[in-house]
Amino acid sequence: MTEFSPNEAEFVEIDLVIDPDGHIETVHSDEAQLLLQQLGIINVRRASDVEYDPNLSGWTVRFHAWTGVPDPSGVYGTRGEALAAELVLLRRHRLGLPARAETKG
Repeated sequence: MTEFSPNEAEFVEIDLVIDPDGHIETVHSDEAQLLLQQLGIINVRRASDVEYDPNLSGWTVRFHAWTGVPDPSGVYGTRGEALAAELVLLRRHRLGLPARAETKG
């Protein structure tokens, strides 16, 4: 086990949405998974697919129907741009939260 000082720890912001029945929903990250595993059983479901489409010469985002998130129109030039769009849409349409850039003043 590697030792570290608390001053070296990184803090990660995790958005959790908790419904009245106590169900928690979040966008997956390793940090969120570790936190939620401490609370009990977790259920992870893939909300979308980010894939390169050679016919469109770019990256696309497709959400699974159960999410209720609309697929973005358009193709992204890089995988990073597609992942950023995926996160904004999940936060806005699935979690009911503004995009992170929208929350900074």
